[in-house]
Amino acid sequence: MTENIRDALTGKCVRMDDAVAERIAAGIETHRKTDIAVRVVDAAGAPLPGVRVEARQVSHAFQFGANAFLLGGYPSEAQNRRWEDAYGRLFNQTVVPFYWAEYELAPGRYRYAIGSEPRFRRPPVDAVLDWCERTGIVPKGHNLIWHILYPEWLPDDEAEQWAHIERRFRLLAERYGTRIRSWDVVNEALDRRPAVRMPKGYLHRCYALAGRLFPPETRLFVNETTHRSWADFHGDTSGYYLLIDGLLQRGLRVDGIGMQFHLFRLLHELPVTQAALLDPAHLLAVLDQYADYGRPIHISEITVPAGGDVADGDAIQAELVAGFYRAWFSHPAVEAITWWNLADGMHWKDEGRFLGGLLRDDLTPKPAYEALDELINHAWKTQAVVTTGADGLARFRGFCGGYDIAARGATCRIQAEHGAAAPFSLTVK
Repeated sequence: MTENIRDALTGKCVRMDDAVAERIAAGIETHRKTDIAVRVVDAAGAPLPGVRVEARQVSHAFQFGANAFLLGGYPSEAQNRRWEDAYGRLFNQTVVPFYWAEYELAPGRYRYAIGSEPRFRRPPVDAVLDWCERTGIVPKGHNLIWHILYPEWLPDDEAEQWAHIERRFRLLAERYGTRIRSWDVVNEALDRRPAVRMPKGYLHRCYALAGRLFPPETRLFVNETTHRSWADFHGDTSGYYLLIDGLLQRGLRVDGIGMQFHLFRLLHELPVTQAALLDPAHLLAVLDQYADYGRPIHISEITVPAGGDVADGDAIQAELVAGFYRAWFSHPAVEAITWWNLADGMHWKDEGRFLGGLLRDDLTPKPAYEALDELINHAWKTQAVVTTGADGLARFRGFCGGYDIAARGATCRIQAEHGAAAPFSLTVK
């Protein structure tokens, strides 16, 4: 019985047919690597042949992330340090919370500054951004408007609501417009029930407002639920696809597309309720469709469960996670892959029952964490040793990112021929 469930869960995801496996392998090689060349020269600038050059990748251009909701949120400093260390080993991007109802408790009563009154899973924004700038982690603001966590104190009059919305957008643009370069503007618009109170025309008007108030280099994203992004898929007549098309037809800025991937089911339920989402061929077909718009795609919120009536759920979660990440990483339109809750035990509402963290509630790593560590820090990082040719060039093919480059056994300088960087360091994009 257990093996049958395992096969149903991981069959297509892990043991996919040859054509899909070949596409994923070729996609990673083609889209995530680049040809790199550095020139080794002497003090006079003349090329040096026969010099041994060692290249070690130290960072990724691709964005791997999670949310920052538990930054500083554990009872002890030791726990907070373990969470940060685990985060930093895998991730170079993060989601910064901006849920309106929880960061403006009453008109003008904000929780952005360090030292603001504490709230579960809602650290002060300034503390998160200080952490990002200290560690080099790329922040993404989430979100400007969501029909959930919409302030109850807002008046019923729509004109007054719009005045508050514009004030919020203006404040965030002025306070964070240069510190955060990507924002989810309207969250989960297709998932709103008509009975939920929102001002008429809020979707289009909010994108127009954000486009006017935020700096032009800021990227404005849409973000939708798992069902709307992947399951309710009908090619170019899919609801989410048409929503994006409608925004663009109105001349509004949509600079990126967010596609959630929350498998909010117990493991043993997935083969019945989420069968299509276990198939990399389907995931790639969906990405192909949305790539039509020429915008970067973020796999924006990910939960893969380990809980359920299945033996060895942690190991199955790890197999699924590795399969999903390989498929997403292979697609040229995907710019970022963002896990949601790094650790179990500190979740919103009932998310915790799925055990969808990469760490256990004691902050020890699960097999899924170790699987991502193997991919991100080993399989998808390049170390190369090459020798310069007669032209002084050392050439190799590597994953896009930052490199430490060293020439051994020679007094020389290294010049970047591909990418721009200081000596002995090379950034490739």
